Amino acid sequence: MKNKMINSFAVQTERNFTRCKRIIDQTYDNLSANSSEPEIDAMRAFLEGHKLDYDRAYQDWTLQRKQKQTAATLEFDTLFATYPDRMREWKDELKVYLRSRPDILNQLFPNGRIKLYMTGSQDQRLVYLENFKNILASVTGIPQVTAIATNAANLLSALREKETAKNESQSQSETDASELEATRLTAARALYRLLGRLMDKYAEDPEQIGRFIPFHLLTRQPQRLFSSNRLAAQDTATIMTRTLAADQILRIRNTGSAELQFYRSTQAAGSPGSVSVTVPAGTEAVVTAAALGSGRYYFVRNLSDLVEGSYVFEIEETL
Repeated sequence: MKNKMINSFAVQTERNFTRCKRIIDQTYDNLSANSSEPEIDAMRAFLEGHKLDYDRAYQDWTLQRKQKQTAATLEFDTLFATYPDRMREWKDELKVYLRSRPDILNQLFPNGRIKLYMTGSQDQRLVYLENFKNILASVTGIPQVTAIATNAANLLSALREKETAKNESQSQSETDASELEATRLTAARALYRLLGRLMDKYAEDPEQIGRFIPFHLLTRQPQRLFSSNRLAAQDTATIMTRTLAADQILRIRNTGSAELQFYRSTQAAGSPGSVSVTVPAGTEAVVTAAALGSGRYYFVRNLSDLVEGSYVFEIEETL
């Protein structure tokens, strides 16, 4: 196999826009600190345009990501807020229409209570609504009941649609970054050319290049992204074993339909303590490591009794 040169700036910043920004910013600052030397100032000027372009694209992407996630989450939450009142109305109506079918009423409202539909995680309540709709659909010959079954099906369909849109908005925010990705590659090429100029200038004393290029950001970094697509109902899994600072930022995306609990422990088989973070289905939480408790063992627990869970757990690289 033939050896080939690689652009380490492009390779080490792939799928990591924040690291790319850190490298550009630190390199530019280092050049600026030594800009009294004309040749170095010329390199600073060369990098400045690429830095400005990347800053703009990075800020636009960050803002759009937040706006998309906020809008989609608001639409789902607004519709979900109508769920309790609809269930109360349907219960009052069904008590009249199903007087002769106490067996059906008991299936819909165990012990005559509506609590089943009012508590639990969002994903559990959607499952209960689906069961509600299916039970009503089995009743024939009562037009009013058929109408409620149709309304329940419509509400469920709308909620599922909004839930999907919310999940997609979060995954799309990570992939819909074509402009920023193109700017990253352009910046990586500019940094590579800049490195060549520094190598030429300091050919007799190459250690000087480290004054300008943050080489520690170009070495292999510890894994920062962890995920799972199949976390069984009521199951607990180890995410990672890592010592992090208490103020380390963690971005947790619940990409499934089950409510998940995240925590850490000092024990390899630890159970949740008094401090943990619960992330509802289809939502995202940005927290510090301290919010998950203490210890170097990180865990996730599926709180649903019915459905599998999935998540993305990211140790954020800060600027």
